[in-house]
Amino acid sequence: MFLNNILMFLKYYSNWVSIIVFIWFIAYILNIKQITNNIHPFNATILTNIGFMILLYYYIIIKKYKFEISFLISLIIIHIVPLYIAYKYSGRKYGNEFLIISLLIYCIYMIIINKDPYDAYFKDIIPTSWESLVKICRLNKENFSLLCNIFKLLNIY
Repeated sequence: MFLNNILMFLKYYSNWVSIIVFIWFIAYILNIKQITNNIHPFNATILTNIGFMILLYYYIIIKKYKFEISFLISLIIIHIVPLYIAYKYSGRKYGNEFLIISLLIYCIYMIIINKDPYDAYFKDIIPTSWESLVKICRLNKENFSLLCNIFKLLNIY
């Protein structure tokens, strides 16, 4: 069950990039040069933020989804923080290479779990409020692993 949650959590490229930026930032703080000199996630964070803005446009303007304001602000922050960290602290060398390699690995991963990005982003149910997220967690639909597991630890549902 936990493995399935992790697998579904990783169906979004932005989650991959956020995890990598988090690991990169820890390496930066710990001065691990092998990581910080060779991995530069800035271009990937740019792509995830552009994609996120396109998705928001699609969800809000085209699909007419109504997002709870605090939930929407949280989503925006979750996407902007990795961009800020990568912009502020990461170099630009190997940025394109990292972007291409991470996208290839993401595509291979999606093939392995038998899911395509179109379904993940445009067909799957997405939460639009904290309540709908909790409901999805309770029903175990779409397995928003990280948030659902945090909610579970906090005994929210």
